[in-house]
Formats: sequence, structure tokens, C-alpha cells
Amino acid sequence: MTFGAAPEVHLTKLAGVMLVQFAFFSAYFLLLFAVSGSVNAIGYQRAMVAGLLTMAVGAFLFIPARIYGFVSIVLTALMVLAAGITGLQVAANPYVVVLAIPRRIEPFGSDASV
Repeated sequence: MTFGAAPEVHLTKLAGVMLVQFAFFSAYFLLLFAVSGSVNAIGYQRAMVAGLLTMAVGAFLFIPARIYGFVSIVLTALMVLAAGITGLQVAANPYVVVLAIPRRIEPFGSDASV
């Protein structure tokens, strides 16, 4: 199956790089509090699964972005991918703390460290 050539997009290199960074990191800023609210509502494990599924949707959005060649689809895919990464990080970091085995760490130089 052969696809036609994607239309060319005329952006300077700096503008293209800045748009990619803006799309990726704005998703962190815009969705941080919404994702933390969903973690409180549905729990850590379900929020991690939702984050992984969101990342998968964002990754699959790169397929139509390549076929059609529109920068807007690429930026949307990046934002969806970053939203999934944000969800995964917001849910996984406190979950690891909950799962950690509490143990006392003796300070360096004490008798227990010998």
C-alpha cells in the first residue's frame, strides 16, 4: 500500500523546534491538576492504566500525522502523548511511595553501620 507524498511544511528550524517543545510541555502544565484529581477519584492503578492508554493513543496519532503531513496533527499527537506521560508520572510516583517497605536507615558513622 503506497501513500502519496506528504505536503511540505515551511517552518524555520527554530520555529519548528519551539512548537514541538511548547506542545509537549504545555500538556504538563495544562493537565497536571486535572490528572491529579482523576488519580484521587479512580485510584493509582487505574490512573496508571489510563495514562498508558493515553500514551498509546498519542503514539498512534503519529500515523495519520505522517500520512497527511500536517504539523497540527503532529502537535496534537505530541500533546496527547505528553498528557499520557503526565498521567503516568502523577499516578506512579506516589504509588511507589505507598508500595515502599518502611525501614530505618541508620546515619553514617553510627554503631549500627559497622
